[in-house]
Amino acid sequence: MSCFSGLWNCFWGQDRVRTDPEVIDWKCDLRGEVEVKLKLYALLWLPNCVLEPLGYGGYHAEVEVGGRAYYYECYEGTGLWSRAVSRHRKPTHTFVYKTRLRRGEFGKILVGLNLEWRGDDYCILRRNCIDFSAAFCQELGVGPFPSWAFTLPKALVEAAEAWKQRYGRDLIGPDPNARARRRRRWTPPTFEKDRVRTDPEVIDWKCDLRGEVEVKLKLYALLWLPNCVLEPLGYGGYHAEVEVGGRAYYYECYEGTGLWSRAVSRHRKPTHTFVYKTRLRRGEFGKILVGLNLEWRGDDYCILRRNCIDFSAAFCQELGVGPFPSWAFTLPKALVEAAEAWKQRYGRDLIGPDPNARARRRRRWTPPTFEKAD
Repeated sequence: MSCFSGLWNCFWGQDRVRTDPEVIDWKCDLRGEVEVKLKLYALLWLPNCVLEPLGYGGYHAEVEVGGRAYYYECYEGTGLWSRAVSRHRKPTHTFVYKTRLRRGEFGKILVGLNLEWRGDDYCILRRNCIDFSAAFCQELGVGPFPSWAFTLPKALVEAAEAWKQRYGRDLIGPDPNARARRRRRWTPPTFEKDRVRTDPEVIDWKCDLRGEVEVKLKLYALLWLPNCVLEPLGYGGYHAEVEVGGRAYYYECYEGTGLWSRAVSRHRKPTHTFVYKTRLRRGEFGKILVGLNLEWRGDDYCILRRNCIDFSAAFCQELGVGPFPSWAFTLPKALVEAAEAWKQRYGRDLIGPDPNARARRRRRWTPPTFEKAD
């Protein structure tokens, strides 16, 4: 492994949650108590301003202990993830507790949760980040946990059960909690996500007889958009990835570089796949990655104006492959035009300044202050 790749992993590498107690910033007060914060973030794709007065609400939950936030996601292997506490995201609700657990005891709790909370047991209604945070708080011996955070998932589960009894059709599948109780043993993750590696030695470069390398553009339908209705109208919302050399490259909205990569997943099936060929060499591809790393900052991300679709189009252009499907831009462009028309008529900007102009003015990349760990 090169010196560059070692430094890259040291400063910007992403890991699963660290359970060794030495890495936990354990700060006790005069009473020997450690602060535990439960933070609930409103889900942007749910109208919580309407749901909360009715006693419902959709939230993402995190438990903050020792300078890190712990949460549950739906990746394979262990679903327990952690990251450095972000000063930019403001929670909707915050609950502060105290615990007298020692550093070593906390590490043992993390090990147990790592084994129990598998990512493939995740269910958005029955076994989600709210359930994990409640179990985590119970293990830490803090509470009470806000019961109203469960109201919306429980109501949807009850509605699905009533539908199943009446029409005989299961809308949400088997209960993952029962499956989790039967399967406690944890296996190493097969889906690894990390900051993009730009050293060419780690790229699985396979050429055919003509010296060409396969490039795949994959579009995944966004689950929170009704693409079955939008696509016949010429619109659609997608997440785009470019697969080269055995890895998938994509763009996300974390600080620092927004260019990420992961091992190709065999479980996620794309909605659309486009296969191209390029004659670039391994070293040239590494230089392209370095340039994209500097240019595509995560804090320039905009879901309408500078997103994973735009990044994939720029990546394909750098690789010299195409054509890129123009219809993938139709929905973001239509929403931008609608926002511009609204601004001209009512004088209110709904989507903020254009991040592409800001990106052109600021080409120099700085190390990330927000790090997401495995």
